[in-house]
Amino acid sequence: MHRIVAHHSINLFFKAVYKSKLYFNCRNYSLQSQKSKYLGEEKKRLPTYLTNRIQFYYISKS
Repeated sequence: MHRIVAHHSINLFFKAVYKSKLYFNCRNYSLQSQKSKYLGEEKKRLPTYLTNRIQFYYISKS
């Protein structure tokens, strides 16, 4: 009985870790897509010189 409970708790722990990894991956992906959407909108608004400066800034930051 003890072994079954131990296996069950370990299994639950690994499931929780896996789900949290998936959640953070999804969140990170959505943040990246929001950032790229924002940059795309900025590109439409600003002249090309400024967009090049912004792109260079983001590339150097990351």
